[in-house]
Amino acid sequence: MEVSQSTKQYLSQVSERAQDYHEALEFARDFVLDHQVADNRSVIDCLLMSILWCASKRDDELTEEDVCMFLNVDAEVSKGDISVELVPELKGWSLEEILTYVNGSYGTL
Repeated sequence: MEVSQSTKQYLSQVSERAQDYHEALEFARDFVLDHQVADNRSVIDCLLMSILWCASKRDDELTEEDVCMFLNVDAEVSKGDISVELVPELKGWSLEEILTYVNGSYGTL
C-alpha cells in the first residue's frame, strides 16, 4: 500500500512544525541554563515566550490548549476558545532579545 502524496505532505508539515517548536524550546532551555535563570516563574516565562515567538514566525494561531500541549502540561483550559499570541511590539525581535527582555535586561516596551 502506497501512501498518497497529500498524506506525505501533511506528515511533512506536522514534522516541520514539531521540529520548529522543539528548537525554540531548546533555545529557551539553553538560555535559562546559560543565564542561570533560577526563578521558576522566569523559567516558565522563557518557555512560554519561546512558544509564542515560534508561532509568530510560523504564522500559527495557538490556543491555550496548544500551549499546554507544547509545555506537556495537563491543564483545564477552554477547548480552543482562547487564542494566544506574541504581543505586536515583540514580533520583529529575535528569540534571544525576547528572552533577555523577559528577564528584565531591556527595560520596558
